[in-house]
Amino acid sequence: MATLWRPPLAEPRAVPGKPGWWASSTESVSDAHHPGVGAAPTRADAAGVTQSDHVGTGLPTGREALGVVFVLYGAVSGSWAARIPWVQSALGLDPGTLGLALLAPAVGAVCTMPLVGRLVARVGSRAVVRGCVPLLAGSLALPAVMPALPPLVGALALYGAAGGALDVAANAHGVEVERRVGRPVMSGLHGMWSIGGLLGAGLAGAVAARGIGAPVHLASVAVATGLIGTAAVLRLAHPGDGAGPVPAMGLRRPSRRVLLLGLLGFCALFTEGAAADWSAVYLRSVVGTSEGMAATAFAAFSLAMAGGRLVGDRVIAALGPVRVVRTAGCLGAAGLAVALLVPSTATGLVGFALLGLGMACVVPLAFAAAGSGDATGSADTTGGRAIASVATISYLGWLLAPTSIGGLAQATSVTTALGLAVVATALIPVLGGVLRQPR
Repeated sequence: MATLWRPPLAEPRAVPGKPGWWASSTESVSDAHHPGVGAAPTRADAAGVTQSDHVGTGLPTGREALGVVFVLYGAVSGSWAARIPWVQSALGLDPGTLGLALLAPAVGAVCTMPLVGRLVARVGSRAVVRGCVPLLAGSLALPAVMPALPPLVGALALYGAAGGALDVAANAHGVEVERRVGRPVMSGLHGMWSIGGLLGAGLAGAVAARGIGAPVHLASVAVATGLIGTAAVLRLAHPGDGAGPVPAMGLRRPSRRVLLLGLLGFCALFTEGAAADWSAVYLRSVVGTSEGMAATAFAAFSLAMAGGRLVGDRVIAALGPVRVVRTAGCLGAAGLAVALLVPSTATGLVGFALLGLGMACVVPLAFAAAGSGDATGSADTTGGRAIASVATISYLGWLLAPTSIGGLAQATSVTTALGLAVVATALIPVLGGVLRQPR
């Protein structure tokens, strides 16, 4: 498989003691400070790991296999998001009721993430990813065949729990890959998720335009995801032994920096949740497009986000995370505001595309920072606990987006309700300073 990653514009050097965070090439940092340099592999899966996977630390990374997992996760998310209008129409749900139903995936994710963070710290991210991929694939087929609102809510809660578990485990594994590669890769991994979202939403739009119902479509995606995902997870590299002590399974209060990173992620995922759940509804109900055209709104969002994330590692290495996030937040807020103020198919697609570009690197940077040594402040060398804390806080934004926007849309309009996403996006530049390196 061809490599998924491009070299950064300026070769970054690892900051001592801060895995996954990067100084400019002008800083004098000895190669001995790169995490894991010179360390011998202690435990790895030889099967499926090519020589090209051995980079940075000399350990197998399995980054291509993890990239496939991110693609599949995004495809599942995009497929479901684009078929929400079908489910709404099939069950006759008004915007307020739909918003309450769409609360279920976020509730399932938020309830699962803290437990998965401790599980990752105990058994490792690879084992958890292996279990979550088939569970997520199976859960995708359920919502479209539910005959009424109560079973729909239950199916969506299961879907959200599986997705939340995979989110924490895959990002924790991504932090390990980043340490082994020796340069930023988290934005690129999330770019794979966005490519999957684009493919999933684009296929859903084509399928919907041909009049194929969501049950057949989502079941087919579920089967394909399960088969491809099972093959991919077998090629994930095993995290090395001796990385550090396994932390106790008890609860621990997150540090102040983790809480601020979570708030940054909260704003980003509130906006992403608004785009995922309401972009197609906005174009369908406000602009008046066809169902097939409405489904392309999330595809435009995903395409722009994928492009931003695929070049994000290079941009971050050149400009730094704080400047990138602050600029991106302003761009995203302006794009969505234009889409809402000038309702048309063209401005809607362009506006959601700009929003996707603006949100591209925010969550990857928050998760990467959570997995670094200064954020965890503990012996959790996997970063699983801190990532779980940031992800849980962040997903509260995804949790609140559907119900708050749905409730406000019921009382006012979809356009007014989506203004909440503009506000959340505008707060991102204010919070961007948390990504600055602690001294």
